[in-house]
Amino acid sequence: KMMPTTETTQDAVNHDWNSMADKWDTIVGPTQYRDCFVQKLLDSNILIRNASQLLVVDFGCGTGLLTERLRELVSTKTEFVMLDPAQEMVRVVQEKIKKWQKTPNAATIQVHCMALAHDNDALNHIHGTVDLIVASSVMNFIPQKDLHRTMKVLGDMLRDGGLFVHSDWPKAKDDDDDGFTEASAKELYAMGGLSCKSTEVTKFHMANDEEASVFFGIAEKKK
Repeated sequence: KMMPTTETTQDAVNHDWNSMADKWDTIVGPTQYRDCFVQKLLDSNILIRNASQLLVVDFGCGTGLLTERLRELVSTKTEFVMLDPAQEMVRVVQEKIKKWQKTPNAATIQVHCMALAHDNDALNHIHGTVDLIVASSVMNFIPQKDLHRTMKVLGDMLRDGGLFVHSDWPKAKDDDDDGFTEASAKELYAMGGLSCKSTEVTKFHMANDEEASVFFGIAEKKK
């Protein structure tokens, strides 16, 4: 895990991700982790199959593996906005989108790629309108000094009642790592003006069907 320290800059983190962009899907290999995340969304009634029009933000989208699966499950009126600070990841997912447009239901699904490293004015058009933000194994990798600003931007995107859902590494017992606890998750949500709905440590399948403990949190934007 390339956990940033308190001294790590976002540019340094981006450099690591940019260097892996072209081979990321191969590095990830089988998509059990992604599929477990999607199943949790379904089990929690957060993502309802064939739901009416939604606006979903995939934060830290990488090469788009999560959206690639989610868009198969929802209404063709659903709009996905994929955000990633790593320019090379954005480039790879833009290439994928060209192929998605050739599939039967892609014509009415609008997918946008933006880099948070750019001016946040680019996000103004979705301010206060997003139904769901998903962040799969992302928040652990954001430098501490950037967390508050990042959560403020994400919180501002959500409509009242909108949800922020993330999976990350849990804090190990008797370990001084940067994993999540319920308390640290609530602090994170508060940075974005969000209220905690639930947190849990659950099991996700990884490559080769190995299981790993995962922190899964849900927060809500309230008036």
